[in-house]
Amino acid sequence: MCRIVHPAPGVPEALIQEMFRHNPGVSREVLGLYICQKLVKTMSGTVQYLREADTSSFIILIEFPVAQLSSKRSKPSTSKF
Repeated sequence: MCRIVHPAPGVPEALIQEMFRHNPGVSREVLGLYICQKLVKTMSGTVQYLREADTSSFIILIEFPVAQLSSKRSKPSTSKF
């Protein structure tokens, strides 16, 4: 989980709404938020926006697969020069 915090009042509501539904001719800020949201979604993650009294936050949730270790580990070389 990643949490990006903005001081109050945070991102304007109109920009947040546009982040989740792309329209032609949007601002650079909205386009950047939209692209980030799509990238996270492509990785099977979610982006949430939480507005609180003193702060506003983007909460990004992505689950990464755990790497499996091979049962055949390479042995250190014992050759001498």
